[in-house]
Amino acid sequence: YSRALEDKGGTDDALASDGYLWDRGRLAGHVVIQAKKEVKARQDQVRARLRAWLSAWFRRKRARDELLQGTWQAMTGEYAKAVKTLSKALKRDPHLGEAYLHRGIAYLEMDRVEEALQDLDRAVKLLPQEPMAYYNRALAWMAGQDWGRAEADLEQAVDLAPEDAEAWNLLAIVRSQAGKVEEALEAIEQAIALGHPEGWRNRAIILEEAGRLDEALAAWETYARQGKREAVYARARRGLLLWQMGREAEAQEEVAWAWKRRRRWLDPFTWERLRKVRREMQRKARTRWGGWRVRK
Repeated sequence: YSRALEDKGGTDDALASDGYLWDRGRLAGHVVIQAKKEVKARQDQVRARLRAWLSAWFRRKRARDELLQGTWQAMTGEYAKAVKTLSKALKRDPHLGEAYLHRGIAYLEMDRVEEALQDLDRAVKLLPQEPMAYYNRALAWMAGQDWGRAEADLEQAVDLAPEDAEAWNLLAIVRSQAGKVEEALEAIEQAIALGHPEGWRNRAIILEEAGRLDEALAAWETYARQGKREAVYARARRGLLLWQMGREAEAQEEVAWAWKRRRRWLDPFTWERLRKVRREMQRKARTRWGGWRVRK
């Protein structure tokens, strides 16, 4: 500017008459306009990011609300509604591992095992530290009698939640089905130590299936001391087992005691077995005493 001023006679008027100052002012105005445009562009970017963030936040919030609703529907037995609601949640947020977990549980309750496995696989990948995902996938493997994979998932579940008595109980059942008697007994001991209500019952069944009948009788005796319902079931099973072992007098006593209470406490399968054994007892008694019938 100083050099231009000297060239034009040393006055601002000389420069102005040549249009220099006008051009310089126009340039300054252009710079201001460009600066304003850049500020506006940055503001628009911020607003767009904010809108996108708010949209994602509301979408995630809606997905969480649908997750809670779907979980409650599954817990109350409305499995078809739960699947529909949880599917909406996953459409909004496909990384919602809990939704895969609870939809998988709903599918499992509806006997749609393949779909349950697909969802539970995703739940395990998204929630690798969630024992419920492994536990419920084990139930799906059990539905297909895949004892090896069920055992692996249950071992992972008890590693993550060693205080879960039900997982230990199920692990014992799976190992028993796979013929691993000693490992099954180790697992059921853990379930018993953690206070599982069916621990002694399942211990007795495992021992029965393994042919360790005297130990099974002792386990049934322990189970019988846990309550009235347990006593009826345990004495019925003891009667059946004693009859199998040829200890007929003891078997008759147990069967007679359990028979009187069959309508209240015995499940249909056990009652049917009890009825067959009782008929055998009656036939033997008639043969032994020349036609004498056991009184009902």
